[in-house]
Amino acid sequence: MAETNVKKKSPLWYIAGATVTTFVVLWIYKTIALNLSLFSPLAKAIGDYSMDDFYYQLLAQADEADSSTVVSIVDITDVYSRDELADLIVQVEEQGAKVLGIDCVFEGLKFENPYGDSLIAAVATSYDNIVFAYKLISDSWDGEQWTVTRNSFFADSLGKYNQGFIDFERSIYGDMKRNVIIADSVIGELRPSLCKIVADKYAGQEVVKMKKGDMRVNFSPTEFQIIPPDSIAEYGDYITDRVVFLGTMRDESDMHYTPQGKIAGVKLLAYSVETFLNQNAIKEASGWVLWLVSFLLVFTVIFIFDRYAILVSKLDNELLRYLLSSILVKGIIKFLLMAAFVWWAFILFCQENISVNLAYALAAIPFTVSAENLFNILLNNFKKK
Repeated sequence: MAETNVKKKSPLWYIAGATVTTFVVLWIYKTIALNLSLFSPLAKAIGDYSMDDFYYQLLAQADEADSSTVVSIVDITDVYSRDELADLIVQVEEQGAKVLGIDCVFEGLKFENPYGDSLIAAVATSYDNIVFAYKLISDSWDGEQWTVTRNSFFADSLGKYNQGFIDFERSIYGDMKRNVIIADSVIGELRPSLCKIVADKYAGQEVVKMKKGDMRVNFSPTEFQIIPPDSIAEYGDYITDRVVFLGTMRDESDMHYTPQGKIAGVKLLAYSVETFLNQNAIKEASGWVLWLVSFLLVFTVIFIFDRYAILVSKLDNELLRYLLSSILVKGIIKFLLMAAFVWWAFILFCQENISVNLAYALAAIPFTVSAENLFNILLNNFKKK
C-alpha cells in the first residue's frame, strides 16, 4: 500500500475544534426542536427525563430489592373514620414504634362523628413521637415564602405539637417527584418538612442541617413492610423501634410519579426518610462538570475514530478495509463506546451516589461525523481566505 493512502493523525487542536462544532450542531437541532410546536410535547418529555431514571431501571433488573429495617407502613386505605384511626394509632404505639408519621391531614370537624374528632385530638397530645402532616397551598407562594397552609382541625387549639409539611419538589411539566424538601419558609419562619422531623426524631439528633432547600431522594429499590390495619399485633416485629407511617397505599388520588414508577405518597415519604437516615442522597454533578465530562467524552470518540481510520487505512486487504470503514461497523463501535460511558456513569451512581447526566454527550456523539465534515469546510474556507 502506498504511503500516500495512509491517513495521517489529526492534531489535538483539530479534534478539539471538531468537538466544539459537534456541540454547535447539537445546539442547532435542539433549538429547532424546542421552537417547533410539533416537537413541543417531545421536548417537554425529554426535558423531564433524568439519567437517574435509567440507572434505577438497571438496578431493578440487576438485584432483588433490599428490605428496609427502619421504615414500615400501615395501609389505611380502607380506614375511613377518625375513631378507627385514633384506635389504630394507639395500637401501633403499644407495639413500641419509635416514631409514627401520619400521612393524613384531618381537615375540619366531622359533625356526624364528634367522638372521632375528640379521640384524634386526644391522641395528638398523648404521644410525643407522633408527627402529623400539613400541606402548603400551591398558589400561596409569594416569591419568598408560603403564606397559607392546610392544617388539621386541632392545629390552633393544641398549641405546640409535632407537625411537618408533606409537599415535594416536582418538575414543571411531568410532575415527577425526585427531591424531598428539607425545610422551607412558611408564614415568616423556616419550617422543617415532615420527613426531616421524622428522621431527626428517629436518630435522636439532627441528621440533616436545617436549611431552606431540598435533596435528591435515593430510590434504590427497597421493599417496605406493608402492615394491614387489622393485624397490628401480628406485625409487632416490624413496628417495634421503627419508623411507622400511616398512609394510603391504594388511593389513586395519592399516587405520584417517581423514578420508581407510580407509587403511593406514603411510600415516597418512606424513601425520603431512608435517604435522610442513610445519608445517601444522590449528588448531582454541577453544570461545569457536566459540560467538561460531555466535552471529554465526545473528544474521546472523535479521537478514537481518527486513530481507527489510520489503522484501517494501513490494512493491505481492500475488502477488509472496506468493511471496517463501513457505516455499519463504525455504528457498532460508536454504540459500544456509548455503552461503556453509560456503564461508567452507572458504576459511579451505584458506588458513590453521584449522578452524571450524560444526555448531552450521548446526544452529541451521533453528530460527530457531520460536525467534523462541517468543521473541515469551515477550516478550508478559512485557510483560503
